[in-house]
Amino acid sequence: MSIDKDFLLIQDMILAKTSIEKALLHVNSRNEKTVYSWVQRELSGFFRKYSKNKDLANDIIKIQECISKEDYICLKQQLLSTKKKIEDQIDLLYKSMYRRAS
Repeated sequence: MSIDKDFLLIQDMILAKTSIEKALLHVNSRNEKTVYSWVQRELSGFFRKYSKNKDLANDIIKIQECISKEDYICLKQQLLSTKKKIEDQIDLLYKSMYRRAS
């Protein structure tokens, strides 16, 4: 993949991470039923964009299951796990891009 494509992919992943972080902030500040529909709406773009991503597809399914069960602890843990996975992917892409540019 070219450095330009990697850079765009990193930007997309950072936006996905930001959506997850925003959902986490909302989940942490509220423990009500309304949080689940809000998280579903907030992450709908993330779900669409990454549902076929081999590394994130299972995480998306798990997040959606937590939302449908209205399980606060499950949702929080899954959001944290997914955020970590996205951060790791961003780090790998950045290092790969940096090595090729050097």
